[in-house]
Amino acid sequence: MLPKLSLPPEVIYKRLVEHMNEAVWMGDEKEKTVYANPKFCEMMGYSLEEMLGRESYEFWDEESARRVKDVNTTKRKKGISSSYEGNLLTKNGKKIPVLLSGTPLPDGGTIGIMTNLSELKKKEEAEKILGSAVQYATDAIVIFDNRGRITTWNRGAKIIFGYKKEEMVNAKLEKIFAKDFIKDLLHH
Repeated sequence: MLPKLSLPPEVIYKRLVEHMNEAVWMGDEKEKTVYANPKFCEMMGYSLEEMLGRESYEFWDEESARRVKDVNTTKRKKGISSSYEGNLLTKNGKKIPVLLSGTPLPDGGTIGIMTNLSELKKKEEAEKILGSAVQYATDAIVIFDNRGRITTWNRGAKIIFGYKKEEMVNAKLEKIFAKDFIKDLLHH
């Protein structure tokens, strides 16, 4: 048997939406804003009053607005939920990359939940730069797993050892190093 709630579900849902870490936007059947949670307002730099009645498309960069409009006309109005990335456009013009999960409401409106991807995008860019630095370094950079299988072989390693990347990725370290040396590497 399920435990009885001490508060009505509407109160619990409202509290959840108002305090969650994701941004929530709700619109009517014409995509006009009827609600935005505090996180969405904070992220966008608008008060709720400034947002009410404005079309959802005004809160996206041009390309994302086209995509949102396309999804709304092809999926949402047919009752289909979806999830995709886009860029919100704040009051001061800053783009915020988000993952948008949208779902239709029974009255023809839409609810969208957005997760800010800014930090993730920064990490992806840093990893991309680091990956390029490794690949194009003139020093040999050989990365291997705990079983001694090579996972990364850069241009410097090709120059120094003479093997192409295709020959070495997934190969054992024994192909280029003595077994005693590998044993020391794997146990440190």
